[in-house]
Amino acid sequence: MSRQEFCNGCEHAHRCGEVYRVLGHRPGPSVVWTVIAAFVLPIGAFVAALAVADRALGGVLESERVATVVSFAIAATVAVLFVFCLGWARRLLRR
Repeated sequence: MSRQEFCNGCEHAHRCGEVYRVLGHRPGPSVVWTVIAAFVLPIGAFVAALAVADRALGGVLESERVATVVSFAIAATVAVLFVFCLGWARRLLRR
């Protein structure tokens, strides 16, 4: 899609760069920590829980396939609980 087709009908087509510059310098709180808390930390918790569960269940269960499924379920549960705990902590700290 060419720029002409993409900008067709946009009221800011002639000053597009200025609009993005103004939006980029808009005052307000940074969302970096919110993004990290919402995406990076839960993924990290999932990966860490998956590694620990896989290592712990590796010799316990006979089937490697079953150990993988159980490890995944444990890691998913830990990640969901982690997200709930983060939300609870954020609400508690806002008071």
